[in-house]
Amino acid sequence: MNLANKISLIYETVHPMSEFVLGMPSAEIPHFFAKSGLKNVRVYGLGRAFSLSNAAMSKEQKHEYIIGMYEAEVCKFKNYWQIAEFRKYLTKQEGDKYLRLLNEDKIFLLKNIGENIFWDWHGGANLLVIGDVVKK
Repeated sequence: MNLANKISLIYETVHPMSEFVLGMPSAEIPHFFAKSGLKNVRVYGLGRAFSLSNAAMSKEQKHEYIIGMYEAEVCKFKNYWQIAEFRKYLTKQEGDKYLRLLNEDKIFLLKNIGENIFWDWHGGANLLVIGDVVKK
């Protein structure tokens, strides 16, 4: 957990989340879209959660999710590893250990797919921005 937390902090240091909305405060997002020509701009937060104990998902769907989650994190880590600033905060040994632990986690989760066998939660949030286009 300590290594995963450290890497998350390094990701945020190298590319702060604020950059993903053009560095603007969230309160300014509706104004950005209004300046782009939308009227009656509305912003909705959409939360999402995933649990491996979800009985509504088949084992095949869970397997696909675990593999996708693992491959995405490995890809993200390897892309960040190419950035010199990222490598200032993390040793090669720590990076290798993190990749090993990701693989061990994937193997553990794949061995324990099933309803209520193992609880592993993942969540996130997105913004849905809608508005009316005014034709001139």
